[in-house]
Amino acid sequence: MTLGLAPNSLVDFMRMMLSSQNASVALAEKRKTRGTLSQPTEWILDRSLYPVPTMPAPALNAAPIDFVIQREEIEAGAVGAFVDRLMRLSDTQDKCIGAMQRLDLVFAGYEGDSREVHQIPEVFTFMREAHAFWPYWLHFLRPTPDQLAVLILLLCDSNLVQGDKLRVQGRVADAQQVWDCLGELARASMTLHAGMRLSDKHVRPMIQRIADGIGQIVI
Repeated sequence: MTLGLAPNSLVDFMRMMLSSQNASVALAEKRKTRGTLSQPTEWILDRSLYPVPTMPAPALNAAPIDFVIQREEIEAGAVGAFVDRLMRLSDTQDKCIGAMQRLDLVFAGYEGDSREVHQIPEVFTFMREAHAFWPYWLHFLRPTPDQLAVLILLLCDSNLVQGDKLRVQGRVADAQQVWDCLGELARASMTLHAGMRLSDKHVRPMIQRIADGIGQIVI
């Protein structure tokens, strides 16, 4: 993402948004962070530099979970069934801990499609509709650059930037939209953690991995 000194500021933003339990302090810090980034007008996320995950699955040393979304259910608009599957991940404390940062989103049936998933209207429409009911992605998604970039590009209005054969980037022209998206994702995670009474021993390492992962996709 083209934001000048954004990587460090972005890491600070994520740490603050996810770890602060004081809403007024969080808001003040959020304003201060945004103030340093008032000039840039777009974000570019680079996900293709990381074709192989750069981090191990961090939740209890458990294996990643391929969370498969079939093309048929996307084209049928079966958002309710998809949200039901997501809700089964987050309905108890044990499940939240067990699946923490283990999900890999897999869009099956698009292997022959040359477009990136965030370029496919039915895919990003489907994911945004699901997000409106279940926004807890940062808790469950594996914090690899590839997964985090795909999530942000699906939830924000983006377009493709083609670098070379190994570099496929997505641009979000409205920088404020990305900040708002990250803030919404962070607040949803905070709500989940409070509701499930998750302790710092689970939450703080998770925050660091999210910040590090997002920092790697800012260019």
